Amino acid sequence: MSSKILHIQGKQRTDLLSIVKLQDFDYIEGEDIESKTILEDSNISLYCLDLQNQKASFVETPLNLTLSDASFVHQTQYEYAQKLISVPF
Repeated sequence: MSSKILHIQGKQRTDLLSIVKLQDFDYIEGEDIESKTILEDSNISLYCLDLQNQKASFVETPLNLTLSDASFVHQTQYEYAQKLISVPF
């Protein structure tokens, strides 16, 4: 199983205090991507883990966004997400 880009179609997170999950987004599955891309791009960060389906979900945010400055990292990731990457583990 390979890593996949997930193109965000919409955002549907209703409870800002809930645990983050891939279902926070409406998306369509896109093309395959090399997993090493995640390590090489500083604007890609881990969003959540899905232990049941054994997948890690990463979010790509704008290059000028510094997550370490954010008070609530997951909320900032959600707000600025441009696309998702799903990686099996």
